[in-house]
Amino acid sequence: MSQRILVRSILRRAGLSVAVLCAVLGLHGATASAQECRIRYPFGTVELPLSDYRAETYGADLGLLYGKWEWRTTFDLHVNVAKALLYVRDIAGLARHCIGDVRRGRLDFAPRRVTDGQSPTPRDETDEEYFERVLENLVDIRREFAEIELHYETLLRQNAPLVPTSAIPSLKSIVNEALLGMMERSADRSTGIGWILVHMQDLEEAIDAFQEAHEVTRQLITVYDGQSPFVRNAIIDRLVDNTNAVMDEYEAFFTAERRAELETLVAAADEQREEVDLDTLKANLTEIANAMQTRMQDRWEGDSALRRMASELKFIFGSCDPTQPHRLLSDEYFGDLPVAARIVEEGDDAEYCAR
Repeated sequence: MSQRILVRSILRRAGLSVAVLCAVLGLHGATASAQECRIRYPFGTVELPLSDYRAETYGADLGLLYGKWEWRTTFDLHVNVAKALLYVRDIAGLARHCIGDVRRGRLDFAPRRVTDGQSPTPRDETDEEYFERVLENLVDIRREFAEIELHYETLLRQNAPLVPTSAIPSLKSIVNEALLGMMERSADRSTGIGWILVHMQDLEEAIDAFQEAHEVTRQLITVYDGQSPFVRNAIIDRLVDNTNAVMDEYEAFFTAERRAELETLVAAADEQREEVDLDTLKANLTEIANAMQTRMQDRWEGDSALRRMASELKFIFGSCDPTQPHRLLSDEYFGDLPVAARIVEEGDDAEYCAR
């Protein structure tokens, strides 16, 4: 997967009109700017702080959904206005709206420059590093939403005790809308991580093509009679090219161990160009071809990279209720991609749901 594709994953700032946002948040005399994640009150302007994604501090912190904020420390407003329902509701709605904002939001799908122990010079993070970071972050967000859903009333009482019990259902609906907003932005195939599923589907199709080409190669190995070195090299080239075509494009979906195994097999195939004994050559190439095919076929087995991704995606877009239809399979999300069903089948979100 090229770095060019990663660049596409930088979030576009989602925009609602000022009128729409005011209709949602301004029922009590507040005005809000969709562009700046702010609400104006007669006594001052509430503006979400800038997010520092590396430091894990966020403008649209999920604590805002249950009243975990203060006029002075959170918004730098030196007022003594009571934290009443109308403000708790407005600011929860602001967090819901701005969760996907690039500057003040909670979601960070932008590629990063990183340094490592090998060199202090910044470099682009690899696809594998990007996948791991973004999916881990979304798992954390989804887990935080789950905690809020389970303990909303307790959290609200701790942070905004003046809010009446009768308002809790409407406030919880804001939490649910924020969660759905997070999922929708995450599922976007051009600006979220939806393109990861698209490329997982591409990988499945590429491996199907690999298997078809590999069967032809195996047949060539069987009938190879050693009369022409060109045929030998053509067979080996097919083994190498079939494997590299998948690995070069989709290496981030394989563990380092699996990649090393396949690279070793490719090198072993190359070494057969010098084998002089025909029977040994056929046996070696057949063994190598079988091993290559096995390594591709069991890509979902054990603790593979694909299974770990599937488990995370299943949790991020799921509800931890096995009786409910999974969102990944809906037309709204990825119902058009056969790999979505494979993700739900192979993924194991029990570890995440139990926390």
